[in-house]
Amino acid sequence: MNDLYRSSYSRVSPSAEGPGVIIPFETVRWRGQQVTLRSARLSDARDLARFLSGLSIQTLYQRYFSPAIANSDASMQAEVGRLLASNRITLLGRLPAAETIVVVVEIAWLPSSPDTAEIALTVADEYQRQGLGRAVCATLPALLAARGISQLQATASAENRAVARLFSVFTHYTSIHTNGLVEFQAVLR
Repeated sequence: MNDLYRSSYSRVSPSAEGPGVIIPFETVRWRGQQVTLRSARLSDARDLARFLSGLSIQTLYQRYFSPAIANSDASMQAEVGRLLASNRITLLGRLPAAETIVVVVEIAWLPSSPDTAEIALTVADEYQRQGLGRAVCATLPALLAARGISQLQATASAENRAVARLFSVFTHYTSIHTNGLVEFQAVLR
């Protein structure tokens, strides 16, 4: 269940400035605007904490299966540290007019399958249900294929219908419902 939150992956190498795999810059067209995606850096810690603290309890629950990170500064700091860890790619998305982060994408390789990554995407509450997450997801196949990823997977609460809409951008995907959770898998083509 939600390995991105609970587990540690070790495919990428550490870097003093952030994740070992750096994605310097990618743009996504959304509603006539350019969303800039880039790898998170240690210098983004304050902005990440601001992003997370601005999420509603419902969004935190849908992402983490618990709103616990909002309960204390220590929990928030631990989550920011996890997002900046060298064992994953964390992409931050910003709009030109917004100085704040509007979307965070986490990508972690599965140790048992080096061509597969687990993905988690969180959109700021005020930008949800407007197609931003789908626009970001649509750019991922080319971005990740260039890094050796051919399959994605995600785990979500069965109540989280937004994840089903996000995964529908991938032409070849499956979902399995078990015990209130949905496991999504997509082949990137």
